[in-house]
Amino acid sequence: MTEKPTYEELEKRVSQLAEQISVVQKTHERENYLLSAIGQCFDGLAVVDLDGVFLEVNQAFAKMHGYSVDELKGKNAASHICVGAPNMLWSDYCFSDRNELA
Repeated sequence: MTEKPTYEELEKRVSQLAEQISVVQKTHERENYLLSAIGQCFDGLAVVDLDGVFLEVNQAFAKMHGYSVDELKGKNAASHICVGAPNMLWSDYCFSDRNELA
């Protein structure tokens, strides 16, 4: 059978949880702020992860490339976006043989 926590232990745990909740709330507020800024920007903006998958794109970016925002989110940039010519993949255009930005 486990011992019941003391009042002080419970108070400490409640304080820790309140601090964690505060951090999560601030993180969500910051994320919403940044997503709002991306969405309202007139320039085309996209956020991709390390694998090149679109995490966020704004309407201007999607329109620039002939897609909707929903069509791009979660998709790989290399297979959907062509910066140079319509028949080239993004990765072919941007990367040299040494796998560095051209």
